[in-house]
This record gives sequence, C-alpha cells and structure tokens, in this order.
Amino acid sequence: MAEEQDYLGEFLARIEPYLSQWRSLKFACMAVNLRNEWVQFAGRATLSTEPYEPHSALKRIVDLDYLRAYEASFQVQTIHSLIRNLAESMVISESASGDDIRLMPTGSSPYRWYPVSVRSSPLGLNSGRPWPSILCTYGMGSLSESLFPSNFWNEVDRNLLRHDPPFNRYVGLCANLGLDYKQLQSTPHFELCAELPARFVSGDVNRKSKCLELRAEYVGTPELVIEWFPTHQTKKESVPRGDPEVPKSYQINVTVPPGATEVEAKLIAVGEESHTFSLRVKWENILLRLCEFFDPGQTDLSHFLFDEINLKNVNPFELGVAKLLGLAGYAVLWFGRGKKGSLPDIVAYVQEPLGEERIIFGECTLKNPAEKFSDFAKRKVDLGSYLGVPAETILPVVFVRNSTTVQNRREASEFGLVLCDGNDIRQLQDKLQSDASPDQVFQFLQSLGSFTLIPGEVTDLFT
Repeated sequence: MAEEQDYLGEFLARIEPYLSQWRSLKFACMAVNLRNEWVQFAGRATLSTEPYEPHSALKRIVDLDYLRAYEASFQVQTIHSLIRNLAESMVISESASGDDIRLMPTGSSPYRWYPVSVRSSPLGLNSGRPWPSILCTYGMGSLSESLFPSNFWNEVDRNLLRHDPPFNRYVGLCANLGLDYKQLQSTPHFELCAELPARFVSGDVNRKSKCLELRAEYVGTPELVIEWFPTHQTKKESVPRGDPEVPKSYQINVTVPPGATEVEAKLIAVGEESHTFSLRVKWENILLRLCEFFDPGQTDLSHFLFDEINLKNVNPFELGVAKLLGLAGYAVLWFGRGKKGSLPDIVAYVQEPLGEERIIFGECTLKNPAEKFSDFAKRKVDLGSYLGVPAETILPVVFVRNSTTVQNRREASEFGLVLCDGNDIRQLQDKLQSDASPDQVFQFLQSLGSFTLIPGEVTDLFT
C-alpha cells in the first residue's frame, strides 16, 4: 500500500514563505470527555490578518463535565507547534492550564488528512468581513464507537442556556465559535486554514477614458491577471505595492483593449487564486439613449424637476427625482399619492457587480425640508431594522427643489440624513448625462451629508 501523503507538511510548505502577511492564529474547538480524556470533535485554526491579542491564552469558554469549548488568538509562529501536534494526534498539549486535547482517543486510528485546496471562506471565520477565499486542509477521524453518551445533546442544550455566559443551545455555541458539527451526522474533524488576503472591493468601466477601474484591498502585493473577451487576451497587470502586514485599499486602472466586450479579473495571493471579478464592458448607457428617444434633451424631466410650481401637487417633482435615479441604473419604487401611512416617496435599489447593495431612501418636498427630518429619520431606522442590512447600505435623502441653507444641512446631518437641494439635483443631472455609475451617484449624494458643504461647493467625484 502506498504511503499516505503528508498534507500537513504540504500545507506548511505552501504558507511558510508568506507568514509575515498574517498577524495571528485564530483557534476554536469543542471537545468531549471520553474515559478521562478530552477529545476534540470539531475544530479550526486559521492564519488571519486580524491583529494578535497580546497576553491572550487558550480560553475555556464552556466548561461542563462532559463538554468543553475553547478559543484563542495565538502568535503566527504557533502554527509550527500546532502542526506538529496534529501530526501526533494531539491538538493542545502541555498547556499552562493542564488541558491536553487529543484529536482522537488513545489507541484509535489516526486522522486522515485531505489534499490542500482553495475554497470559499465559511461564515464566522473572523469577526470582520472575511476574505473571499482560504487555503485549507482538513482531517477526519474514524471511530469504532460513539464519542457521545446517550442523551448527550439534550443535556448540552439544557446546560448551555444556564451557562455563564449563556449560549442559545448547541447551535448558538457553534455560531459563536464559527464551527460546524451537525448532531448525529458529522464525524470528528479539524480544519487548518490560511486566509488569502486579497479581494476586489469595487470595479467599473470608465466609458469616457475607456479604462477599467478596480479597487482592491490586500496585504503584501498580489498578482493581478486579466482576461479580455471575446479575444481571450490574458495579461498580468501591475499592482501598487501593498503594506506587508496591514490590509489597505488601492486603486488599479487598466486600459480596455479595442473590441473587448467582457473582462474577468483574478487576484493571486499567497500563490493562490483569492478572488475573481467579471464585468461586461459597455460603452453606451442604454438608459440615457432610451430617455433621449422619449424625452429629447431631457426637457420633460427638467420640467418635472425644476419648473412645476403647483405646491398642492408635489407628484411631478417626485416623478422627476424617480426618473433621475432610474437613469442612474437604480430600480425605483415611486409611491407618490398612492402611499399609505409612513412610506417614503421613493426607494431606489441597485446591486453592484461585486454584490454590494445600495438603497437610496428618498423623501421629496417643494419647500421647508426641515419639517420632514424627524419622521423620516425614524423611518430610516425602522427600514434598516426590517431589512437587516448594514446601516451604510441605506442612504436617506430629502430632495427639495429650492436652494437650501447651511442651517438646513446642519439639521439634516444631525438627524443622520442627506439634504439634496435644487442646485445639487442639477449637478446630479449633469453627472448622469456624463454617464455616472450607480455607485458614483451614491457617493455624490453621500458627499452632501456634511453640513459644511454649501451649494456649488460639492466635490466633483466624477472627474
């Protein structure tokens, strides 16, 4: 029989040249008491870009007679001793607290380790937004008897609710540790992972300059490989030198070759493919051309936005704002006079190519915007709670036709709102005619949220 390949050794060899790119070794495991030995049944150790926590030690966050759960933040170099332990069927040995944790019970067959591969990061891998991919090997144990006595899981759930600190049963403990072990279905396993610290943050084509604009976050200096379709032209592109330890965001501009209609970009970090991004290359804004067909020169749109003076009927202004956001590429819901209760006038939504969601939550008025602030701010909070999306996803904007004052902007900012007046709307319309992207529109409106800005002095985000 051929000797089993040393996948633990292969994992170490592949991450060794890049150890300086990680700042800590995150560790978590759950262990069961079997014949006076603590045997882990689900565990993970991950080389992470999150900072190491000085003076941290192996913490026993659950301590029951038959179940223990551990977590720790170790120094990166601890990976060497951990891999030695795993090769000897141990997880933690000779710890200061006297906790020896075995991979398998004494006398059992050793773990079977599987080939090193790249896969998507599981949820709960770290406390922030995870890197898209990890390098990983994992091992699994084979048992001739069950690790768990009868009624084990019922006792676990009952006691975790009463534990200090409490956990919402076994499922809640797994979520807290970022581990996955399904009762009665899983076999004992341990994962050894390394984050691949590179990801695309945003990407779009600047039609005016015919340039692919990418923003990427990374540690060190990854490689960027781009393939253009339909020619299948593939090239490595230069990448700004990154910080060797701390994740930072960088802008990368790449000229689009003639005839390209689609692009696929790949970031290579730690020698592995860490993130892929695809985008259709289009030079004309079809929405603008459609608008030009039905409304040459945007005459009707401008009339709705700026000329209708019947203060008893605000709907033309609302319709104008809704059309404006629609031209920017947003899917727009306009409630108008059909709204009920405390619905807003307009909700606009778009999902960016990399999955980022943007929501513009709009209230329209022809005068006295301050009258809208209090109720609208409360509705924004209610909407965020209902949708369960990050706060920065929703941008609450009060649109008003006339010019506003610094005092109005200050009051809006204090309520966490953006005030967009007639001068701002004219600027936004100009930007859209210059083919601004949905994200650029979002950034422009977001920039109005500072009460120090006054009409005519908004930074041009699109030059």
